[in-house]
Amino acid sequence: DLQSFPKTGGTAMKYLAPQVFLDKYIIRNEFETFDDSDFEDNHFRVASIRSPCDYYRSLWTFGSEGHGAFKGHLRKSGYDLNEYYGQTPPFDGPEDLAKFDKWLRLANGTYTHRVRQSIKVNRREEIGDVQDHVHCWIRTESYYPDMQKCLHKFEKMGGKVDWVKFRKAVGETFNESAHDKCGAYFNEERSELVSCMDPEIFKWFNFDVSSCCAGASTQKAMRSQIEANELDLKQTCA
Repeated sequence: DLQSFPKTGGTAMKYLAPQVFLDKYIIRNEFETFDDSDFEDNHFRVASIRSPCDYYRSLWTFGSEGHGAFKGHLRKSGYDLNEYYGQTPPFDGPEDLAKFDKWLRLANGTYTHRVRQSIKVNRREEIGDVQDHVHCWIRTESYYPDMQKCLHKFEKMGGKVDWVKFRKAVGETFNESAHDKCGAYFNEERSELVSCMDPEIFKWFNFDVSSCCAGASTQKAMRSQIEANELDLKQTCA
């Protein structure tokens, strides 16, 4: 079972799954939750996560381009969207960033809520319970190396994987939009704000303010990490 939260690599997951998983799989859409049947013993649960600042940057620029359920929610709630969303791609000019400041305060805690809801973690559960709900987490910033580790774990539990198709897919990108790198939108003050908005995400996944805007890996870096993972596995199994 694969679960992707909005703006955390769901398109890549939907593209890769039918190619690399040779056993039956279920993809839960971005606004679905894991079903009770997903927690049966013979199910392998995978979910994706993203560095907090990069998540909010992606959600906001996506909305600034006219897309997204969160923007639709604000529209239905009566907000003047011109006050909260950027107007000029890549949306990193002074006027647009002032709107980003206002928007961040509206989005307060959205990320934590979506994570809890999607993997069925109630408000009383803490970090150990979150980790127990999912067998393998894939970080958007290191998507392919993390997917590789998950596939090896899946194999150890009896699953079958098409490694040829996985290696061919490494480095493909999806849903690129008109935005700059995360650091162009986040200064220290905004990073601190996000750490206060979603303290649980920082705690659960060992993010800190300095890594709030962790950059995505280049294709070369991802391939190097994948090769290193393969070497580690060979040495472990030798």
